[in-house]
Amino acid sequence: MGGRTAEPAVRTIPKGRPVGVSPGRVLVVLSGVVRVEAVHDDGTASIVGFAGPGEAVVCHRDGVFHPDYVAQTGVTAAVHELDQENPVETALARRLAEMETWLAMLSERGVAGRLRAFRRLLAHGSAERRAALRSLTQEELGAVTLSSRASVARALRGERARERS
Repeated sequence: MGGRTAEPAVRTIPKGRPVGVSPGRVLVVLSGVVRVEAVHDDGTASIVGFAGPGEAVVCHRDGVFHPDYVAQTGVTAAVHELDQENPVETALARRLAEMETWLAMLSERGVAGRLRAFRRLLAHGSAERRAALRSLTQEELGAVTLSSRASVARALRGERARERS
């Protein structure tokens, strides 16, 4: 990656232990498996992915999703400095963080929960992207939240009723 000269730090994480990733760093799994969990407002957690050898996890700075990374097995990983000057590295790190955030949104319970998570997700994109996503029809919102258009319509009506009361 990039024009770095420093060798990455190698970490060993025992099974079941948290895997921390600092801002500006990319953790590349060399051996073992890291579990990616989304912790919901009610304290429950959903597994939203796994990272195995050759795959990466990144720090989330979006304020929308704060994943828990846990060593599913014993893990050996290299911690690389993210080259902020390298547009490919930064774009890939942003995309990985975004995909994990979308998976966390989809793991929310119920249509209303997924719609609330989708709104939080909207708040952290570019203005152009927010405008495009806000223009989605109820049918498209159903596709985003893995729900039917009718379920989305009911959830939106319920949300508006709660806002008015």
